[in-house]
Amino acid sequence: MWSAMNSSIIAVSYEARAAGVTRFMRAREACETCPGLVVMQVPTAHGKSDSGLYRSYGAQVLKVIREVCGGDAKTEKASVDEMYVDITVPAREALRDTGIIALAKEAAAAETHVAGAAEGMCEASMGQQQKGPLGRSAFRGG
Repeated sequence: MWSAMNSSIIAVSYEARAAGVTRFMRAREACETCPGLVVMQVPTAHGKSDSGLYRSYGAQVLKVIREVCGGDAKTEKASVDEMYVDITVPAREALRDTGIIALAKEAAAAETHVAGAAEGMCEASMGQQQKGPLGRSAFRGG
């Protein structure tokens, strides 16, 4: 078995999490818990995971968020592959400047999605994230 099977899990998809996999598991234990799990070896440096690739892509994602949402959107890194974005200020500005009807038509034409009640309940069931200025929101866009 390859060496990564003894390594720690650094990120878990929502699907794997639903099957019982956690970040506190070793890859071998995670594969026993979720037999269909695909484990990816991240780049390493000096015997540890090298998060440089994640940081690089995270910076690119943050740049896109700032371009789309504007500089008034607040962001908070939650983990290596997740961040929270508070778009309250730019959303209020868009509502004031454009109006709700025009924004709703634009969103429908772009085929965007904002989480509904079921997804919101799932997010809310994870509990409040205490640290950080944004905390955990009950809704997720996507």
